[in-house]
Amino acid sequence: MPAARKHLSAADRALWEPALGLVFPRKPMLRPDEIAAALGVDLRTVARLFEVDGRDLAKRPWLMGIEFNAGEGERMSRRVPRDAAILFWAASANYTPAELLSLLLDVLEARTDAELLAVIERAQAILRRRA
Repeated sequence: MPAARKHLSAADRALWEPALGLVFPRKPMLRPDEIAAALGVDLRTVARLFEVDGRDLAKRPWLMGIEFNAGEGERMSRRVPRDAAILFWAASANYTPAELLSLLLDVLEARTDAELLAVIERAQAILRRRA
């Protein structure tokens, strides 16, 4: 597996941006449950990703954010900036957007003409819904 990526380049961000709107809610700060839903993990996993335990942070991606007392007692709330969640996602991926696109094109190359036409029709329907 390739080493974790430390940043998301502008070119990669441009390739990912259409998908990012579907994965992460379009608001500046995200709750742990929103991140869990986007990443397909449970809340405990998100809590562990938020904790900094002194290990080598360069080797372990983690979520950056804020933690604050939400009221009486010891109940703490966490919020993660959307950009930090995106950076975590990019650092955790073992592929770049360009590699993913290349793999998708390889799959398409092996399809029949009829299958490619069906893919094109569905892609056009998706674009029309987004417009």
